Amino acid sequence: MDAKQYAEELIDDFLFTTNEYNEYCDIVQAKQCALITLKRIQLSNPIIKGDSSDLTTMIVQTKAFFSQVEEEIKKL
Repeated sequence: MDAKQYAEELIDDFLFTTNEYNEYCDIVQAKQCALITLKRIQLSNPIIKGDSSDLTTMIVQTKAFFSQVEEEIKKL
């Protein structure tokens, strides 16, 4: 999954979930929720991306991926 697909899926998840409880939820609110979630992921610094055996490289690749996701969310 690339950064744009991840961003779209994250926004869709929030749009669907919040619409179940609040019929007035819109894309702006879903994007804000996605950005908050993304920030929490970045702060926890999980290593889920990267093809290197070097831990530092994997961390850098993960941070770069989530930075790309953040940019894609802002574009949508």
